[in-house]
Amino acid sequence: MSKDVILFSGGMDCLIGWYYVDKPKAVYFNLNHRYKWKELESIKKLRMLNPEIIIETNEMFDLAKYEHEDAHIPFRNRLLVMGAAMAYPEAEKIYLVAQKGEQSIPDRSPEFFEDMSALVSKEMERKIEIVNPFPHMTKVTMVEWFMKRVKREDLLKASVGCFDGGSVMHCGACGSCFRRSVAFAANGLELDSMWSDITKWKGIPEYIKNMQAGKYELERTEQTLKVLRDWGYEV
Repeated sequence: MSKDVILFSGGMDCLIGWYYVDKPKAVYFNLNHRYKWKELESIKKLRMLNPEIIIETNEMFDLAKYEHEDAHIPFRNRLLVMGAAMAYPEAEKIYLVAQKGEQSIPDRSPEFFEDMSALVSKEMERKIEIVNPFPHMTKVTMVEWFMKRVKREDLLKASVGCFDGGSVMHCGACGSCFRRSVAFAANGLELDSMWSDITKWKGIPEYIKNMQAGKYELERTEQTLKVLRDWGYEV
């Protein structure tokens, strides 16, 4: 039986990752962040839709007071990796999903995975690999892979991707909703029901500005711009 562990949030990316790396043990760390209710509800739905998806919940961390306005929590991924190594000392690989297009972010970079592998291996006195399953796949291509191999749109829809903590419904007014919607639209999937129309989100002009300035990875940019054109933007 595999000793591997995947860090699971209830989100689309880790759901796809769980299937992609052949269904390892999944753990959800409840950080007491503002949108944890969305994640916990998503986990409940995923378990109902597929009893194979067994997700253990761990209450090791309470980081609510360190959460920034934009939902960023400093050192989040570092803490999650170290927590998984402590909670599952038998683990040989710990999977943390970070798709292509995100790897300029310090705690999702190739150097981060290399450094954390060395750190936890030294601390646990044995080899442990911290692995990103998707260094060469964007969110769009991850969804494409999932729909070709797993073919469970209902599971994707039961996952979550939203920074708003006020409701289990997607808000349609945050970067997470936007990126999720782009991946759905690019693959011909119906968008989530949302409080606001994500296709008219006020943050889209800033995204366009950053893409035109070359701040995002090229494949991700091309995929996003194609969706925006379909939504009526002249880009």
